[in-house]
Amino acid sequence: MSIHKADDFIKKVVVDKELRKKCYSFKTKEAIAENFGFTLPEFDNALNALLFKCKTYDQAEVLRQIQMWFAMFHYREEMEAKEK
Repeated sequence: MSIHKADDFIKKVVVDKELRKKCYSFKTKEAIAENFGFTLPEFDNALNALLFKCKTYDQAEVLRQIQMWFAMFHYREEMEAKEK
């Protein structure tokens, strides 16, 4: 199931700086999701499931930062469109 791919992606991106760098080569979050084999709703579902499992505020904060980081790709696309 693709939600497992989204779950794996989130867990890896938390600790893997090189993976995060690779993601910067994509222009949109849709492109990232497609490359790693999941959809945006599956990413959201996986993130929510991981947030639900958090036992501390700090664990949840790390996931919220990943959520914001991933959302940044939407704004990146918008900004590039405005520059044209």
